[in-house]
Amino acid sequence: MLAVGFIAGFLGIGFGWFFVNLIWAFVYNKIYTNRLLEAGYKLADTPERNQAARAALGAGEQALFTR
Repeated sequence: MLAVGFIAGFLGIGFGWFFVNLIWAFVYNKIYTNRLLEAGYKLADTPERNQAARAALGAGEQALFTR
């Protein structure tokens, strides 16, 4: 991540570093959310939003909070 950021920053006159960090923020949030689901946390929103989140994260039915 650091090496890619330096290269992108050098080639993009500083703006490349911003874009690398922006992309990394989304990638890291997906990794973090998947780890929470693996640790036993559940999605607890409307069924439509849960389905969209499961599809985006590649999570299964075990990610759903059932009442």
